[in-house]
This record gives sequence, C-alpha cells and structure tokens, in this order.
Amino acid sequence: MTHVAVGGGGPTGLSAALFTWKTGGEMTLLDMDDTGAERHETGVTGVESTADGFAVTAGEETHAADSLVLATGASPRNWGV
Repeated sequence: MTHVAVGGGGPTGLSAALFTWKTGGEMTLLDMDDTGAERHETGVTGVESTADGFAVTAGEETHAADSLVLATGASPRNWGV
C-alpha cells in the first residue's frame, strides 16, 4: 500500500485524498478539516527527498511518505464581472 502525504485543504487536496482513498491507499492529510483520515492542522513547513520517498515536516512533526501532493492553491482573483 502506498502512503501519500497531501498538503492543502482546498478542492485539489480533497480530490487527491479522495482518489487515494478510493484506490485503497494510505494517506496523511496536512492542513485539513475533519475528513476521517489522519489529520494535522499545521500546514506543511518543509519537504526533503529521501531514499524511500519524502520526509514532510508539518509544524514539529515529520511524516514519511512514498508520494507527495502539494495542493497549496492560489490567491482568489476578482474578475469584476
């Protein structure tokens, strides 16, 4: 089973988490509201590449992950429509 760390709580992060869950993957959601998965409300503060994947730091904790999805989003824009 692949462990996926998802950083970001918007639509893209939730989509990545949902896809991982539907395919039977294990995931850690960082900077999320309650979703039923492992949850950490501190956002991603650092990422390092390791021989086995990634070491993702969120606050004072470090999480090992085979795969990483960074879904940090963008600033909203006012289109004036």
